[in-house]
Amino acid sequence: MTGVTFNDILQYRIISNSYEVILSRLNTKDLKVFKQALKELLSFVSKIKSYITVEKLKYLIRYQEKLAQKLLFVIRIRYIIFFLYNTIVRSLTLKLYESIREFINEIGKIIKY
Repeated sequence: MTGVTFNDILQYRIISNSYEVILSRLNTKDLKVFKQALKELLSFVSKIKSYITVEKLKYLIRYQEKLAQKLLFVIRIRYIIFFLYNTIVRSLTLKLYESIREFINEIGKIIKY
């Protein structure tokens, strides 16, 4: 077991408290607050990652950074995603409608009463 110093305990408390603040801000429906919390997380992570020496913690911090960056990217392109979603749904709905109409017409040709 390695020796834990008073400084280590203080740093742990500071890191833990910082993460708690960020987590509370991430738990919001307000997109501006959510984006700001992601930016704060990225800033915080970039400040502390160079001090981390344990491989497991390095991996976790890089993973957090990657996820936060992906979330910010998705938020930035959300309108494009929404537009594509609407376009795809409209197109598929139209094709389904046409297919149903064609099916009904074909049944009408086969079944003559």
